[in-house]
Amino acid sequence: MDLVCARADELGDVLEQLTHRWRPHPGSLPRTETSAPSAHSEDIEDRVQAERIFLSAATNRPAVLTEVRAYLTAEDFTDPVHQQLFRALAALDHRGEPVDPVIVVWEAQQRGVFARTTATPDDVLAICERSGADPAYWAARVIRHALLSTATDAAAHIGCLAADTTLMPHQLISASRRTLAGLTAIRLRSRHARGGTAPRQLAEPRRRPPPVTNSRTTSPPARPSPPSKPALSLPLPTAPPIAAPSRPPSRDPSPRQPMSPSPHTPIGRSSSRR
Repeated sequence: MDLVCARADELGDVLEQLTHRWRPHPGSLPRTETSAPSAHSEDIEDRVQAERIFLSAATNRPAVLTEVRAYLTAEDFTDPVHQQLFRALAALDHRGEPVDPVIVVWEAQQRGVFARTTATPDDVLAICERSGADPAYWAARVIRHALLSTATDAAAHIGCLAADTTLMPHQLISASRRTLAGLTAIRLRSRHARGGTAPRQLAEPRRRPPPVTNSRTTSPPARPSPPSKPALSLPLPTAPPIAAPSRPPSRDPSPRQPMSPSPHTPIGRSSSRR
């Protein structure tokens, strides 16, 4: 497996160098990729047996499923029944429900496994029989088989692309890099299964805003007062004093002097008439 990964890295480096030499031009049109027949060089019986042992071990030791689900997917299984059973186990572990062979049969029935495949409840009970195997070890074996199978299919597919003389150079390079991208994804998951660190860049921690204080309970901090400037003393023109207006003498009699009666002067009529 290490040799296969090394050859994939060499091919990736060559494609990276060719990318800078052959640029796509505006008049080029995308081409439909050539489909290559699946060619498995490994023994399919060993792969199916490894999947069966893992399902049996995971059913009897379901505590490992939380860790296994981080790198193992249903597409890593070659048998369709094994794919559905792994989805059933992953769903039970995700919901936090207990796991045993009878519950796995019930979950498979709810998912329609027996209606879409030729499997029966007795077949599922036989697969999930009691086993003392280590599920983490056999999960690594399952993903190892999936990696070798993906590498074999990728090599056959890139070989068919290279043999197609109607493809332009940049079309061949782009299709080959897309094929290697699928192999790289399963390589990262396989490295996680073996305990290695995935070569990915960690994102920078997000800066949090300062806490918002309640204005009703906490008073805002006092701002420092600006330095006071010296006052300028300028002579101001003085206006002349304005004399207060004299108050007219009161007409009311003084309370100390008695009021003298005014003589009544009768108004006389004029005796002369015209």
